[in-house]
Amino acid sequence: MSVSHRILSIVFTLITFVGYAQQKISIEDPEFTVGMEIPESWTSIDDGYVLKIFPGDTAAKEYMTFTYFADAGKVTLDTALFIETNFKLTKDFPGYKQLAIGDTKMNKHPGKWVNFMHGNKDRQKACFYISLQNGQSVQFLLNASAKKFDTLLPAYQQVIKSFVMTEN
Repeated sequence: MSVSHRILSIVFTLITFVGYAQQKISIEDPEFTVGMEIPESWTSIDDGYVLKIFPGDTAAKEYMTFTYFADAGKVTLDTALFIETNFKLTKDFPGYKQLAIGDTKMNKHPGKWVNFMHGNKDRQKACFYISLQNGQSVQFLLNASAKKFDTLLPAYQQVIKSFVMTEN
């Protein structure tokens, strides 16, 4: 076997391994379908309003949430982020302190993100993502202890990159 064939074989093996190490999540709505992939070892719980995703123990402080709701047609992305960061996140996360803000893409649509710290004694680090798609405000929240956040962030971001929303 030539070197190029061996390299190609290794690449296909890695792609196959990564492909099988994921579990697909699908959420059906009358108007659209939402899908994403999470690592096979992770757990997800959908209560009908919020999808909670855990990279480990469901009682741990490391988690990711996904939700969407109709009203995106009434505000701009900047206004939606302003409302979330100045009213909802500050209320839901005592000790909220914004660290950074930026632009992103979610399912080929413009999006925004904001990194922040929260908590008083047990500091947590989080990142909130928002995008307006198909008349919906699509939101992800990534949360972890300050010590574990940077380690988990690439896996969290991979879930967001896998996100798709298609009209039915």
